[in-house]
Amino acid sequence: MIQSNAASALATQEAGPSVDAAAQSPIPTTPSRAANDPVARSPAGPQDDLEDDEHAELRLARSRDRNREHARRTRLRKKQQLESLQGKVKELQDESKLLKQTIEECSIASILLELSNGDEGRNEDVDEDAKGIENIISKSVEE
Repeated sequence: MIQSNAASALATQEAGPSVDAAAQSPIPTTPSRAANDPVARSPAGPQDDLEDDEHAELRLARSRDRNREHARRTRLRKKQQLESLQGKVKELQDESKLLKQTIEECSIASILLELSNGDEGRNEDVDEDAKGIENIISKSVEE
């Protein structure tokens, strides 16, 4: 029996002290209160949560103010662009009107020039018509 006691003592020394393995595990088997409770997580407790909420509200208010200012500047920029484009449209309409008038004047001048110069191969009736038109135009200019 003495030998068996010695063998048992030797086995105990090699295995180390007999302690429950779950008790020595660094990972707890049940979740701790600190992991689930926000008050337990914060070192100062509920007071820090109130300060965090106040900071969040301040950040939100600043963000809203920045957004409001950005929207105001965007509206002003859009208004200026619209006014600029409306001015450009007006300029282009005036230019178009002037060009159409110039084309009309050139067209009339071309017709009159053609009537006054005439072709050599035209018959006498056409020459008389051209002279009649020139007389009418000259009379209307004189009046």
